[in-house]
Amino acid sequence: MAKVSIIIPVYNVEAYLAQCLDSVYRQDIPEDEYEVICVDDNPENPTRDIVKRLQQKYSTLKLLVLEHNVKQGGARNAGLSIAQGEYIWFVDADDYVYPNVLGTFYKEMSRGQLDILHFDYSILSDGELRKSIRGEYTNQVVSGVDLFFNPRAQWWTEHIVVWQRIHRRQFLIDNHLKFAEHVFCEDDDFSYLVYAAAKRAKHISVEGYVYRMHSSSAMHQQFKPIYVISLLKQVKRLSSQIDNLRRIDIRFASAIRAVLRSAIQRVLIHIKRMSREEKKIIRKSWSIYDKLGLHRVISKRNILRLFFYLYFPYKGEL
Repeated sequence: MAKVSIIIPVYNVEAYLAQCLDSVYRQDIPEDEYEVICVDDNPENPTRDIVKRLQQKYSTLKLLVLEHNVKQGGARNAGLSIAQGEYIWFVDADDYVYPNVLGTFYKEMSRGQLDILHFDYSILSDGELRKSIRGEYTNQVVSGVDLFFNPRAQWWTEHIVVWQRIHRRQFLIDNHLKFAEHVFCEDDDFSYLVYAAAKRAKHISVEGYVYRMHSSSAMHQQFKPIYVISLLKQVKRLSSQIDNLRRIDIRFASAIRAVLRSAIQRVLIHIKRMSREEKKIIRKSWSIYDKLGLHRVISKRNILRLFFYLYFPYKGEL
């Protein structure tokens, strides 16, 4: 069995993929003790050729080709289904990993018999590398809930990202933890369930990852109808989890509501800027009242604003 499986969806990232793959192979454990799985769900993806070329250089680099586009969540699920590693690290192909951290992470996971290991990261923006926001953490093993709601390090109010932690593979399997497929914004709901289920979790003050912030990242791209639809679907998914997560810890309910209110505000801003044709796409794809249950997480005023922006023209509309 491999020690670690690194799973990387590769979709239209030809400008960054080689750097990403080179970085995950500059580590402090032998190459034959871990595997890297690239998942390609686009038949016309030029990044596939990059992976095939680098397979000649890295013996444990694997390429999994899917017949249909399932977005990043589906690609990660597919990679997980064939992974052989004891531990799983989900990495984004336009980011990269610090050298010689994998051995440290593996030792921490093994020594503590952890379900998840949380670590620090850096942000690369406009060519400048800076540290992420940090807080104070205990060096003890705690539950996933206690790690998440650490009052001295409320990192989750800024970002909940899957690449900032390593998971024990059997933990994911035993708890049936998978990503939502065919959507964007899949990290949040998966992450809430991960932290709620984890019995043994720990933070290590080691920078292991570099997040590249640029205009073409999915999190920063211009809001198109498909992205807004995904945000609305995320509202539905998360709102359906509130009651179950509240039973584990009541703080999850307020945390999820805060994230959803932020998501709805972004939706409102960008729907207001859309053309009539773009709004038609959203209306045809999603039934606002029948499927969302928005009243559970946002105010009546914002529900009315959402309805108004989608169904009525306003001054300045294209």
